[in-house]
Amino acid sequence: MVELLRGGAAGTSGTVTEPYALQFKFPTPLMYAYYATGATLAEAFYLSVECPYQLLIIGDPLCRPFGDENNELFSIEPPVSMPDTIELKLRFWRDFKLASTKLNRLEMYFGGQLALVSPPAQTIQVDKQGLPQGWHEITIIGVSQHPMETKTLESTYVLVGAESDCPTIEANFDSLDAKGLSPNVSSAGQIRVRIQAPGAERVAVNHLGRRVLETEDVEAEQILSIDKIGFGPVRLTPFAMRNGKWIPGKPITVVAKLVSKH
Repeated sequence: MVELLRGGAAGTSGTVTEPYALQFKFPTPLMYAYYATGATLAEAFYLSVECPYQLLIIGDPLCRPFGDENNELFSIEPPVSMPDTIELKLRFWRDFKLASTKLNRLEMYFGGQLALVSPPAQTIQVDKQGLPQGWHEITIIGVSQHPMETKTLESTYVLVGAESDCPTIEANFDSLDAKGLSPNVSSAGQIRVRIQAPGAERVAVNHLGRRVLETEDVEAEQILSIDKIGFGPVRLTPFAMRNGKWIPGKPITVVAKLVSKH
């Protein structure tokens, strides 16, 4: 299986143990038909397996070479903040007229929660009324008219309230090269973070929606263990408590890389 991936295959599958020649445990050739209609590699595999037992799939599960036939790629222009609303403009890579014939709807998620469902549009207005203060992630998903409702998504960050009230975060390793990689980090490595939030009652750091640090010592440098956060790109979101309410800041991404010392 590994040699197939090294040879350039997007994915492959095999059994964990010998399950005898029982067809319902293996993909059928329909896998390629599902793949061609825009399914991801993982979707195509499982749509063509009646009983996915003892089957191990490795590779790129989200590979979707034919997805553009049923969906339209788009980007989000920098949000425009006005007194009462935030304006999001979508730039479709080909043509909005064509996109509107392929998309069923747009879904907008604010901070991970579904906030809006609308027909295909080039501009989305977000009402600031009642929104919590701070930097928040907005994700827009284009849902196709394909029976599988294939999706394409883009995310951006928007600011509600005054930026001066939002915390900022800086992160450093003990040793960094010019690319922000730490070649000497071991499994016991650490990231040093400092949160700037003057006047805050408490500060905290989230990673992947999980609180990895919280303290009342708002001015001191804090230590995050690599064992707790993990290697690779790590997105750290700072929080500051003001008047009993948590205000999120804009996240940063740092990279911790484990490199052999040989």
